[in-house]
Amino acid sequence: MKRARPRRRVTAFEPGVGRTVSQLLDAMAATAFQGRALGEALDLLRRIYHDPGVTVIVGLAGSLASAGQWKLITWMLRHSLIDVLVTTGANISEDLVDSYARGYQQMPGPDDDARLARVGLNRYHDVVGFEADYLKVTRLIAAFLGELDEGRAVTSRALLHRFGLWLKTRGIEGIVSAAAEGQVPVYCPALVDSAYGDAFLLLEGARRPVIDEAADYVEFMGLAPHMKETAVIYIGGGVPKDFIQTLAVTSGLLSGAGRRGARAASYRGRSTRRYYPHKYALQITADAPHWGGSSGASLSEGVSWGKQMVAGWRVDCRCDATIALPLLVQGLAEQRLDRRRRPFSVLFASGA
Repeated sequence: MKRARPRRRVTAFEPGVGRTVSQLLDAMAATAFQGRALGEALDLLRRIYHDPGVTVIVGLAGSLASAGQWKLITWMLRHSLIDVLVTTGANISEDLVDSYARGYQQMPGPDDDARLARVGLNRYHDVVGFEADYLKVTRLIAAFLGELDEGRAVTSRALLHRFGLWLKTRGIEGIVSAAAEGQVPVYCPALVDSAYGDAFLLLEGARRPVIDEAADYVEFMGLAPHMKETAVIYIGGGVPKDFIQTLAVTSGLLSGAGRRGARAASYRGRSTRRYYPHKYALQITADAPHWGGSSGASLSEGVSWGKQMVAGWRVDCRCDATIALPLLVQGLAEQRLDRRRRPFSVLFASGA
């Protein structure tokens, strides 16, 4: 965990019977490499969730829903472990393939992709889903979109909140319905890069609502004055990570403080500040920093931008999210955390 602390002795890992996942991760934290990072990730999460003033923002990249990970996110939402969610469109549409259609099947071994195409199966690395089910979900989304006001401009957050409530009335489980139930705002900066985009294609032009990306960005940056301290958790990278990272840097433009407004204010010795780098940061990614992309960039790189606090807590864990996320969430479940924050329930009470 990147913060000045006494060095600890490396402790050789010993197997044991009856060990909990959290105990397993604590033992791994005393080893090295990515096992150590994964153990330190749980320690950081404990620190985050025991900090009463922190707002937790989670970035969810890729298509983890098709990999059987979406219920981990709904569990976190229902236990108030996520205050703001920024996600790809894939995660909040392909979860519905599992809950509303036939779900996904593991591939038993190598297969011919041309044959899969002929029989109507789409491959996601080592699992497959029916094209017909993808279209079923697309039509479900289109049915919802068709009920919205024609031509009205909305943010992705407002649209997804309404969609979550719409799904809830129909008994359809998913990430956005869990978020709507818990009054957690969900932003999707690239919403149409998913089944949502296909759903728009199914609607006639005059019936399409308008997604206002500029309003989305302004609204998200406007959350900063309502936060005391922030913790960011990145599952993968991509657009969600970069969207969240900019909160600490560019939200100051709304108040006239300019970019890096908090950093400048802090260095000038001001006692109060409204915009600031993230105090805590955790990144779970299988990407590498030497390719130069944001998905693999180290969290310490964000310090140069003013995105991460210089003296803050941060953990870079280079690990497949399908390994790390179940272990970390199970470890959190064993902590029996009693967190009941809903910091934006009043701000977005109308859902508009």
